[in-house]
Amino acid sequence: MEGMAGAITKWLPTQFTGVKIQWGEETTATVGTVGEVKSRELRDGAGKPTTVQGAPAMAIFQLDSMDVAHTAGTRWSDSQMRQWQGSSGTKGAINWRG
Repeated sequence: MEGMAGAITKWLPTQFTGVKIQWGEETTATVGTVGEVKSRELRDGAGKPTTVQGAPAMAIFQLDSMDVAHTAGTRWSDSQMRQWQGSSGTKGAINWRG
């Protein structure tokens, strides 16, 4: 996580909570009482995913490309953090092994 040090100014203690995920055309997830994720891939008229490649921030996660997603309804509201709601996002496979 060294690459994230410039973006994260205050590290909070780890918290444990349940995560429930429902996979489908629209993927949804509930993260305890603090988060809700809704994600639907954006596709072109031929059904191909809309992708982003070469964005500088992707290097932190060692990603070559990411699929663009519509994420309206996504929210985070932990009392120790700034509340956030989103409407656009991406999805990509992250290698956590380094």
